[in-house]
Amino acid sequence: MVGTIQFSGSLEQQGTIAEFINGVDITGSLDANDLQLSGSFIGDGSSLGGIIQSSVASDLSFGSASSDGNYGPWITGSGGLQTITLTATSSTPYDHFTILKDNGTQWIEVSEYLNNANGLITVNTLEQPLDTGIHRYLLLAVSTSQKKTRIKYTTVVINPNEL
Repeated sequence: MVGTIQFSGSLEQQGTIAEFINGVDITGSLDANDLQLSGSFIGDGSSLGGIIQSSVASDLSFGSASSDGNYGPWITGSGGLQTITLTATSSTPYDHFTILKDNGTQWIEVSEYLNNANGLITVNTLEQPLDTGIHRYLLLAVSTSQKKTRIKYTTVVINPNEL
């Protein structure tokens, strides 16, 4: 190893795992091929660089489609039942969708399958009449060709002025 390593405090070493009993202060830079940190991060992170943003969540949208093509939660109504249509859209060819709704104690499957197809036919919408309240949904999307499964959530708020 090139350079100088200085420790203050104590260091326990067993196999390839080192435990720093009293913490470690680093002045200068730290190079590591695989650095894993646990505990609390203190600071605003403004000087962190090289963090790759994941595109995993961006290939699937679920919720109410707005005119600008963005999907998100629904907030609608000023009284009584409201009919909503949740839609899933994706750049990945998902071929199986399951929609779950939180009924307060458990998640129940509410997908609109034709002839009991049970997710074997692509149905990426759900239309439901809903009464006043906050309704939570999960979408499970599976692409058998790309061997991907994604989960997205959305919230529907009906008659917010009555809550």
